Formats: sequence, structure tokens, C-alpha cells
Amino acid sequence: LGSEDSTYHFYVVDTLATTPISSRTVMASNAGGPIPWATRMTFTHDLPPGVAQGHYSLTAPGLLIDQGTISGSGTLTVEVDQSELYETGFTQIILGADTLQLSIAYQTETGWQARTLNQRGFSPLGG
Repeated sequence: LGSEDSTYHFYVVDTLATTPISSRTVMASNAGGPIPWATRMTFTHDLPPGVAQGHYSLTAPGLLIDQGTISGSGTLTVEVDQSELYETGFTQIILGADTLQLSIAYQTETGWQARTLNQRGFSPLGG
């Protein structure tokens, strides 16, 4: 999966980052409706001190949803909202039902580190 300008980011890393990526899913439902749905997903990852450079990408199978660069320390937060997906033309992605993958790679004083999270889709039918 590349980017809008057809560039591709590949990283060979020295180690797996020790801090995990966490995710939070916001659900909504109609009053009295039997099936809630995901409206927003937020992913966070605490970066170690001294991140010199890095990159993240959020993908669905075959699609690049979001990407960006990383520098400095702190917390990387990536948020995806169902209504924003629709507005930008990603009408085939349904949050919570489709699998998303967040990939993060960054360089520290001790070398390159990476972390990925494969947020598998779920459905009321057990998928």
C-alpha cells in the first residue's frame, strides 16, 4: 500500500517497540435498536523519548486511509470517524466490521523500532 503520490514506505527495524498500541471504539445505537455500530476508533501509542523521525499508516485491505510523519516524543494519536470516511469517499469501509491495520515505525538513538496493530473486524453475527 502506497500513498496518494505513489510512494511506498518500507522499514527494516532493529526491534519491536515495547509499548503496545491501544484502541478505543465508540459505539452508537438507535433508541430501542438491537444492533449498535461503531462511529469512531481512536488508536494511541506512547512514543519513547528521542524519536528522530518516523512514519505511520492506517490501512484497510487494499486501501490507504491515513498516513503521516512522526518526530519527538509524546503520544501518537490516530483517529478515524465513520462520517469522515464517508465524506472522503471511503464508503466501502464500515468501522468495526472491516479490519484496519495501524503500522508505526520510528528511529530512536538506539535504532529503528516498529509496532503494528491489526484491528480485526467484528459483527453481531460473530465475524
